[in-house]
Amino acid sequence: MPNPLEQIKNRIWGKKQPPEEGELIIKLHHLMMRKYGWIPFEEFKQLPLPTFWNLANCLKEEIEAEERDAEKLKGRKR
Repeated sequence: MPNPLEQIKNRIWGKKQPPEEGELIIKLHHLMMRKYGWIPFEEFKQLPLPTFWNLANCLKEEIEAEERDAEKLKGRKR
């Protein structure tokens, strides 16, 4: 069974290269703040895991949708 950090990396970054281990929590905090607004780092680290997973899944779905839209636009320009 993969460890929770590996699961987080895979869910958010998928096949893309995730950040280095030491930067992971900082990058996740940054992504969440960009999307949902300011949250102090200590408070972020205390988020319940189910809440974090739900937010992470929403972010991943939005990123994938944006990538699909970008691909469609590239196809139209050709």
